[in-house]
Amino acid sequence: MTVRVLCVDDQAGRAGYEQQRLRAPLGGLLAPQGWLHLELSSGQIDARGTARNDMAHALSVIGLSEETAPAWNLVLMDVHFASGPLSPAGIPAGAPGDERFGLAVARRARELSPDLPVVLLSSLRHAELGAVEFPYVSKEALDAHGMRRVLLQHGRLTPAQRREVLAPGVGCVVAAPGTLDVYRDAFLNANTRLPILILGASGTGKELLARYVHRESGRVGRFVAVNVSAVPRELLEAELFGIEKRTATGVAGRRGLFAEAHEGTIFLDEIGDLAPEVQAKLLRVLQDSRVTPVGGRTAESLDLRLITATSRDIPSMVRAGAFRTDLYYRINTLTLELPPLAQRREELPELIRLFAGRAQAQTGKTGIEISDPAIAELTKGEFPGNIRELEGLVRRLVSEAGHHQVIGADVVRSLLGRGRLRTRTAPREHASASARPATAGGDGTGLGAVLAVMERAHALPEDPLLAGFKPQLEKAVRALLRDAASAALQRCRDPVSDKLNRQRAMQLLTGDGELKGRGPPRIINEILARPLNAKVTEEDLERVVEEWQDRKARGRNGNTEDP
Repeated sequence: MTVRVLCVDDQAGRAGYEQQRLRAPLGGLLAPQGWLHLELSSGQIDARGTARNDMAHALSVIGLSEETAPAWNLVLMDVHFASGPLSPAGIPAGAPGDERFGLAVARRARELSPDLPVVLLSSLRHAELGAVEFPYVSKEALDAHGMRRVLLQHGRLTPAQRREVLAPGVGCVVAAPGTLDVYRDAFLNANTRLPILILGASGTGKELLARYVHRESGRVGRFVAVNVSAVPRELLEAELFGIEKRTATGVAGRRGLFAEAHEGTIFLDEIGDLAPEVQAKLLRVLQDSRVTPVGGRTAESLDLRLITATSRDIPSMVRAGAFRTDLYYRINTLTLELPPLAQRREELPELIRLFAGRAQAQTGKTGIEISDPAIAELTKGEFPGNIRELEGLVRRLVSEAGHHQVIGADVVRSLLGRGRLRTRTAPREHASASARPATAGGDGTGLGAVLAVMERAHALPEDPLLAGFKPQLEKAVRALLRDAASAALQRCRDPVSDKLNRQRAMQLLTGDGELKGRGPPRIINEILARPLNAKVTEEDLERVVEEWQDRKARGRNGNTEDP
């Protein structure tokens, strides 16, 4: 998507060496290889070897008139226009009143087209120009990075053009307005040393954003990524800051990851899981820009960029005393928050195709294509697990497909029917959940809580004002019932083999942790024994509820045997 920039400069519009001086630093951005079309114009009238400043002509060069609007994404306007007889090199000698001609053109252009993005060019300081209503850039700053910065800050760009300017890189899909805004802020602050805190739900691409910041920062060192929650607590300090040899018996000394990131960037993911004692040492490292290994006495100077990320509510942790206030203010000088995938629907088709290509490379499959109707069906998903969940689902689609197969919408609907658009529980959460007996409504997925809501709905007084409300409530509760059953079944699948733990599923479906042994209720067992792609209907769920109520009634009467 071409970005069109007009530069109105008396010298660059005439002299070849001035044109080269502007174009050379832009390198690969320029068309036809790149996305930038840069047009240069003197904005002056030539008459018998004399350059003459003329307001009407300068405005016509921009494309401005009382009837038309300009088509430029950005106009760069030189301030000083030298007029008069041309020298052999083609440069005017200069005449009184030339010094602010470009500024006068810019102000008139603003009157005719208030939305026209105009940026002044000058070797003077902005304060000396006295033109506070316009942004300003020097010609020396218009290299490739500087041009991208000016366009992102002041250009009038479509989403596709913003993405071209941002250049997020291969495998990084940035298309939705919210994501584009985040990456724009990341680019504009990439070449500073400000610590960045990236917020966002799990699976939204926080590490991808951190890598983008490092790439655009121009730092020569490595990008070092550390998942704080994945390193054992007792080893984390040595992992981050290093450890001296023979600090303890059998310990071989090694450099820490902070030292490895010298002159580069260190990315600490899940910073909210950092232990209090490590928080204190991290604060000291950030304050002093020096790190001392565990058991060491000599500090090593550091030059690095710190980027942290978390899906937790750090301010709440600060208020609860679980996270140091001083460290929080140190790491969140700049905060970037990635929106969830539900707010990035524009990115789904491209993400699906990207993940399908990756999955084929990983599985050795060839010729697999996900049809447009299948993609449209996939975009209906909620994806609470965000990009990570979507990638897992697409990988499964590809792994189950044959070579040279077009995956249709029916295959996707089959996965939807099996509840595959629900997030898998992480292994440690899965284990803790299976070890905890389900109680009626205790874990949010049992039918006991749903039944209690239904009972309260039926207990509503027969008030005419509520007559139209009860059917809507019952419909909503039945939808909740279906979701509860789907979530329960999904939680009871082994994350590796995908096999169903029937006893656990039965307990979650009924909300009764006591239902176990050799004789589970026959209706529930019948439903669980069906093929995985068979849907659980409302009638099935009503039978489950009835069976659950009968079981409870038998328990209250002292009869616990299964029929």
